[in-house]
Amino acid sequence: MDMELKRMNKNELINKVKALTKEIEDLKEQLEAAEGKLNSRAIELQEAGSIAEASLKLNGVFDAVQGAAEQYLENIKNLSGQQDRICEQREKESREKAIRLMEETADKCSRLEKETKEKCEKMVLLAKEETETYWELLSKKMENFYNEHIGLKELINFSLPGADAGNGDKNE
Repeated sequence: MDMELKRMNKNELINKVKALTKEIEDLKEQLEAAEGKLNSRAIELQEAGSIAEASLKLNGVFDAVQGAAEQYLENIKNLSGQQDRICEQREKESREKAIRLMEETADKCSRLEKETKEKCEKMVLLAKEETETYWELLSKKMENFYNEHIGLKELINFSLPGADAGNGDKNE
């Protein structure tokens, strides 16, 4: 019965308590009906043997009913206590799981942020390297272009007849 109770949720336990309470009320009603019959009828001495024996029999019935009612109430209290403990344990486990998930998520976010920063730094460094390489190449090309044109300019100034040597120096 304990395993069955542990599997029940709070609503099921409350319904069980209500059913047991209803059963107790029914038994009380039956007892009252039996008492009414006993009060309305004369106890037959042949069956009871004596008034003392009849009284003992009635006391036994009342004691049994009272014991059953007390047992039902005790069971209800036990069920309620067990359900409360189960609910507390599940709530504790849920809180612990939520905290654990939040910590894992924070760790993952931190790790992803770090990885992203590292990737960005690498990309910036690569872009700088590529830019420097490009500028070096461009500078060399411009220098070569300039040097090639200086030689051409000198060649043109030198080969023209009557060219003024002073004009060539001014343009350089």
